[in-house]
Amino acid sequence: MLSIRRLQRAFGRWPELETVTPSEFFRWKFTECPFGPAMLRVAEVDGTVAGVAAYMPWRFCDGQREVLALRGADLAVDAAHRGSGVSMAIRSAA
Repeated sequence: MLSIRRLQRAFGRWPELETVTPSEFFRWKFTECPFGPAMLRVAEVDGTVAGVAAYMPWRFCDGQREVLALRGADLAVDAAHRGSGVSMAIRSAA
């Protein structure tokens, strides 16, 4: 899975769990989350993936009303593209 490889290239061993595979963890965290699926954004540079960011659904109360928002969960930028504005481009697009 593209996003798992990107997270592993950025962070080394991902996730830091012995009991589940990276695919199982990715599915649990980003698609089967009790709060809803994550919004994933990918940055490409010259046709290759330079970075990926995940935003999780987030609910909170503002007085009497419930507000739906997004919260940054993971951001991974390939080492070859760090410092080139990839993370800012992903955040701006989100």
